[in-house]
Amino acid sequence: MAPKPTWIIKAPRVLLVVIFPVVSFILYLILSLGCANTTLSAVSPFIVTSNGAVAIGGVPTRVDMRIGFWGICFGPDPYFCASSFTVTRTRSAVDLTRIVPASRGGGNLALMQLALGLQQNLIVFSGIALLVILILDLLANMIEIYFNVGGIVEEHMRASIWARALDWAAAAGSVVAFASYRSLGDSTLRLLQAATGAPLVIAPGNVASGLFGAVVGTTIAGAIINTIMTAGDGGNYAYLAAKTMTPGADVSDADLGKFRDAMLRRRAAYEAFPDCFTKFISNKCIKQIGILGKEIRTPQGSTRRYLLGLSLGVSSTVLLHLLNQNVEFQLARNRAAPFELTVVYVDSSCLFTPRSPDDSDEDKPDPLTAETLEQLRQRYPRFTFRRVPLATALSLKTIDWSTIPSLPPPSPSTSQTGRLLSLFDNLPSAASRADILRILTRHLLVSAAQSAACHALLLGHSTTALAELTLSETAKGRGFALPWQINDGPLSVVSHPASSSAPAAVSLLVYHPLRDILRKELAIYTTLASPPLTLTLATPGHGAGNNGRTEMTPRPGAVVSHKDVSIDDVMFRYFAEVEENYPSVVANVARTTGKLLRLLGGGEAEGGPKQGLCGLCGLCGMPRDEVGDRRWRGELGIGEGVKGDGLCYGCERSTSG
Repeated sequence: MAPKPTWIIKAPRVLLVVIFPVVSFILYLILSLGCANTTLSAVSPFIVTSNGAVAIGGVPTRVDMRIGFWGICFGPDPYFCASSFTVTRTRSAVDLTRIVPASRGGGNLALMQLALGLQQNLIVFSGIALLVILILDLLANMIEIYFNVGGIVEEHMRASIWARALDWAAAAGSVVAFASYRSLGDSTLRLLQAATGAPLVIAPGNVASGLFGAVVGTTIAGAIINTIMTAGDGGNYAYLAAKTMTPGADVSDADLGKFRDAMLRRRAAYEAFPDCFTKFISNKCIKQIGILGKEIRTPQGSTRRYLLGLSLGVSSTVLLHLLNQNVEFQLARNRAAPFELTVVYVDSSCLFTPRSPDDSDEDKPDPLTAETLEQLRQRYPRFTFRRVPLATALSLKTIDWSTIPSLPPPSPSTSQTGRLLSLFDNLPSAASRADILRILTRHLLVSAAQSAACHALLLGHSTTALAELTLSETAKGRGFALPWQINDGPLSVVSHPASSSAPAAVSLLVYHPLRDILRKELAIYTTLASPPLTLTLATPGHGAGNNGRTEMTPRPGAVVSHKDVSIDDVMFRYFAEVEENYPSVVANVARTTGKLLRLLGGGEAEGGPKQGLCGLCGLCGMPRDEVGDRRWRGELGIGEGVKGDGLCYGCERSTSG
């Protein structure tokens, strides 16, 4: 069955919220218009009569008046009604006679002053104040409905609180106004009888009393019912917030997505509650670190060792900061540090910064990168920082270099950096260069983790980055390997010896502690940290792109066109827009990929047989879908035995085009 439209689902709730203030305002508006004209003379708050002619102001007059908020009607029936403002402007009996016929008491100024005095008391004690409160209450409830339909959680709750306060103010105001109205007639009558002795009768009108009672009833009922609904909304939002901070809890992805959409709609809420937001981010990260700690069994007295891949972008910098906070938290309570951390930055500046031919120092870092790393060393002195040049990847044994035809052979006259630049110059496209750069960076991080005898490799991929990687790797032809690239867990690392001996494999845990946090949330966190992390973020073109994404900026002299835009760039721009307007879509992509199982090789299988090491790609190290690769080659008209044998389809296309 198709889902119901949003307006049908929300319509009963909207009507229930707004019906009470609307009805109260309409009833009170009718009440306040009493005696405005002859038709409304029956809706009169006060009826002033006498059994016969009484002397008021020395003039015998038979009194029969209807007094409203803004008008006075003179009897007998049919009543002659006049505006209070018109009567107030009269200065003599002659002027009054021109407005009100003498037969209706128009020549008696004392009678007019009596009516106006009673009316003014009515307005002061039961009129203006309550009318203003009812108008404000109606507006507040309309604003609440606007934010509720718009799904803006913080503004909805803030508007609800103001609306409930005005609901109860309207209820209290209506009770006070009604009590004042009922006692005003009696007190005025006693005062007149004591002062003049005139046998007048001042009684509340039946219609007006009924309307006033209905106003009291609707305001009280509205305040009670809307308060109960607001309490339910607050409890629901608090429940979803708690579940959002606890990934994997018993709550549907749809509810979490709606709540995340509402939370991310406005940044002002985070600025208003920075402590709550920073704790929200920290709890998600530390929860993942706790899960990782349970998977690692270390001897008594030894400490877990992790390696963090640092790109100097938003995600990895925030992860570094959160890990440092966790260590400081444990040490402040006289506990041992939960882990030792080695931070490794893979310096790819040689691809972006031209070097002079006589520059013999190939390992010389980029000045801006060196300055940023030094700032991080000073800020986080408990951790070990290392910089690894990208060119050292050519010495790795975890890559089968014989499968890459575009790599020049080593020679005494060519440096490692020169060979690396030649490799990237020979790649067919910008997408290929970005892909190979990411693969080499990952290999260097894995190799550094093995060299430092680390138990796990930590990568700063956010939910957004994992969603981007999911679609980009699928587009490149590595969809089969997504469970090994996206999910947390052990990864087989194969070494390819130079001799003909069989390759050896070891296992390394690879984890993404920020996998439940959006990039937008991390960007906000950088401004809320103390001191702000924005001071230690690298700029695009110096090793890290926006939000920690390594980007292959076209080298000098390259023609800037659509051919210079990689698949990774396209995915980054796409998800930047999706994350802004539909954050739950980003989370759903990453969560859906996280449900894929590792059925073959590439680490400990989660069911099904293991695949031999010959089934791993020689370049990216991920399992190959040999059947799928053959089908792709057949559809594209590529024969078997072509160059790039031993590579997965994605790496084959990246190296050979």
